Amino acid sequence: MATVISGDTGVSQIQDGVVSSSAKIAPGAVAQADLDATNKAAQCKAWVNFNGSGTVGTNQTIRASYNVASVFKNATGDYTITLTTPMADANAAAFPSAIATGSSDNNFQASLHKSAGAVTASTVRIITRNSNVFTTLIDCDYVMCQVYGN
Repeated sequence: MATVISGDTGVSQIQDGVVSSSAKIAPGAVAQADLDATNKAAQCKAWVNFNGSGTVGTNQTIRASYNVASVFKNATGDYTITLTTPMADANAAAFPSAIATGSSDNNFQASLHKSAGAVTASTVRIITRNSNVFTTLIDCDYVMCQVYGN
């Protein structure tokens, strides 16, 4: 499918990722082309960067996100991310990471919660801990997560 876009000096046509002419495109003039089903499945469906050192039992401060409605702190180092628009099913892949600033120990790990329902169509539950002491969950200043799925 070709997408026609207009620019400052003319009109270009994009087909199969190739621009048919070298027109100068004005900022904001490009409309996103429809992605085929294969590419849609490969796109990140949600991501978030939040402060994980907030109060237990409250929503955490989200620095930036896409398709994330909230992040709730269940306990120290234990968070539930709620998506704004749920995915089609629970067969998603989630990739959390964490950083604790101001600490002399940089061995931090973020992973999916050990519960069977760590990923649902609308939520992802993650934990953060010191990788030297796996049994102890800790809060991290920067917690990030990407979610891919249908």
